[in-house]
Amino acid sequence: AETPVNTLSSLTWSADGKQVFFTSGSLYGVDAASGTLYPPLTLPYGFGPDFAAAYRPDSPNVYYLKTEQDDQTGVKGGILSQVDPSNITDTFPLQEVPSTRFFANRIRFSRDGRFLLASSNSDVSVQDMRQGTASTVLLGSQFPPQAIFSPDTELVAYVDDGAGTDVVPQIWLVK
Repeated sequence: AETPVNTLSSLTWSADGKQVFFTSGSLYGVDAASGTLYPPLTLPYGFGPDFAAAYRPDSPNVYYLKTEQDDQTGVKGGILSQVDPSNITDTFPLQEVPSTRFFANRIRFSRDGRFLLASSNSDVSVQDMRQGTASTVLLGSQFPPQAIFSPDTELVAYVDDGAGTDVVPQIWLVK
């Protein structure tokens, strides 16, 4: 599919494999069978672009972050938002549903969709989407942690520096 945008990121498939979504300022979608590019599915607002698209496996919705800035610290992050693209019609943008505020730049779901892993430039947290609770996995990494779940969701892998004075990127695993 040809796009009119010059940068795109966060490619994510729908669970049924019929659509591919990506961000480029807004959230976009492509019909995989026809290659049809939909108009922007979301409208970003004054703080910055919509970014970090991720498909939640147990839901028809595509999740992404809407740029938000912490007025006290100036740190940028995002508000977890979602749209339901299962019945795309001629009405754009889609109805956005905001949720949790994260100061993250990357999100990933567990295979079953129950847990959401959010990574910033230095921190990692896990949110239980069913219970609405969150836990901190890492604070203050010297490297972007790029956290991911293991296939069975028992472990989180992330990048951080070594113990002591070693400031080299290492892969850490935590239960």
